[in-house]
Amino acid sequence: MTSNLQLQNDPRIQAPAIAIRGLHGDRWLKVCGGLATASKHFKLTQRIPVVASTASSRGYNVGRYGKGGYRVGEASINVELNDGTKFGCLDLVRGVLSTWSIFFAIHSI
Repeated sequence: MTSNLQLQNDPRIQAPAIAIRGLHGDRWLKVCGGLATASKHFKLTQRIPVVASTASSRGYNVGRYGKGGYRVGEASINVELNDGTKFGCLDLVRGVLSTWSIFFAIHSI
């Protein structure tokens, strides 16, 4: 995945484009960044976390129907934000991809 630092140095993108398009404030990227930092450092010390908890589960009646093995089920990862919003990891992936797709389309990248 391309980082904001790489985008800031890309000559095809105007310098203020990152702030104008709101990537720093994008909900999906904040969640993704919070999860990545917390998984590396196990706690956030330089910013307020947006994620309250994550949970992974597997077994009967978990995940999408027919996607896991018989009696095993598909692994399911759920995210809960500090504001009480809950969603599955697949929704997070879709949100992040949508954010970047829109950004790249706007800048013809």
